[in-house]
Amino acid sequence: MELIIVVAIIGILAGVATPMILAWLPDIRLKSAARDLFSQMQQARMQAIKENRDWAIVFDAGNNKYELRSDFGGTNVLVTTVDLSTYSSGVGFGRGAATQDVAGTVWPNGDVSYAGSVVIFTPRGTGTDGYVYLDHQGNTSAYAVGTVVSGSIRLRRWMGAAAAPPWQ
Repeated sequence: MELIIVVAIIGILAGVATPMILAWLPDIRLKSAARDLFSQMQQARMQAIKENRDWAIVFDAGNNKYELRSDFGGTNVLVTTVDLSTYSSGVGFGRGAATQDVAGTVWPNGDVSYAGSVVIFTPRGTGTDGYVYLDHQGNTSAYAVGTVVSGSIRLRRWMGAAAAPPWQ
């Protein structure tokens, strides 16, 4: 009798928890994609310094992919390709519910603000200025991953228009 009660309690808890976990999955996958892009940018910057040559990440928003490339402008070697669709939940380039870009101004043309959809890191550790915006199928959450000219890499999450500042 005790075993039946324990099994029933576990079943009830599982029935309540499962929908909540399924609701969180798109945001978890989006956060994972944003952190992975952040890591790829850090890798590109460090390798550019280490190898004394330009490294770049080339964004292809139309195909939901980006490529990490070494010796950019020289032999232009493809290091890796990341397909955002592998994260599931409709993760891709987009703005979600965000109403302004990271700078608080009007949106850039498209979801990649880098000139030519390329961020380049130089041997001095500097980089091009811009951001990439990621969202998921629910279009409620958004992340911005980007760089400033000094080479500093930033990861921001859309907190809503009422938050001050909205990108944190």
